[in-house]
Amino acid sequence: MLEYLVVKGSNFVIRDPKGDIFVGFEMRKGHSHATLSMRQGSRKAQYKVEIEKLFDFEGSLLQTPTLNMFNQNLGNFSSSKESKKTN
Repeated sequence: MLEYLVVKGSNFVIRDPKGDIFVGFEMRKGHSHATLSMRQGSRKAQYKVEIEKLFDFEGSLLQTPTLNMFNQNLGNFSSSKESKKTN
């Protein structure tokens, strides 16, 4: 019997004509933020996101804020031409 499942991280690929974008999302226990990382060729970027903006009080994922955060950071990554790390 499984009582609950904790997902610490997730990885996926976005197919793009300029080259695949590898995306990772990591949540560490005891941290108030999650890390969204993106890589395309030699370009890399990390974005820190406050967990409280993505989940409600009961622990359910809020779809609209999560999608908005992802789209904003993907847009930032796509428009940048160099690697960066955001705190």
